[in-house]
Amino acid sequence: MRTYDTDGHYSDLVKLGNGSFKLSGIKAWEGTEIKGKNISDQFEIIVDHLKRTLKASELRTSDITFVQIHLADLGCYSEFNKCYSAFFPHKPARAVVGSKLRQGALVEAIFEGFSEEVTNG
Repeated sequence: MRTYDTDGHYSDLVKLGNGSFKLSGIKAWEGTEIKGKNISDQFEIIVDHLKRTLKASELRTSDITFVQIHLADLGCYSEFNKCYSAFFPHKPARAVVGSKLRQGALVEAIFEGFSEEVTNG
């Protein structure tokens, strides 16, 4: 197992060595400051972080196979789904759940994927 450190007490990315990897708890805040005023802004921040993390690990967004989304308000599902579907044309499996998130946070995501490079790297 190989982990990639962040500024928190967790790893952004964990390569499990069997071809699979997990990106945990990607969120729209830095330190104590929530970034983004609405769900679209916050998801864009999450996606930017995801892209940087994948690139640094020599992985691609098309390697994502499962996404777990946590929404502070399930009433925002339609708005969120527009952002999500624009980013993921390959339609990975996903679960969307309502969650009590940090104050001001509207969305968080956990990504899982598979890549032959994880096995070989």
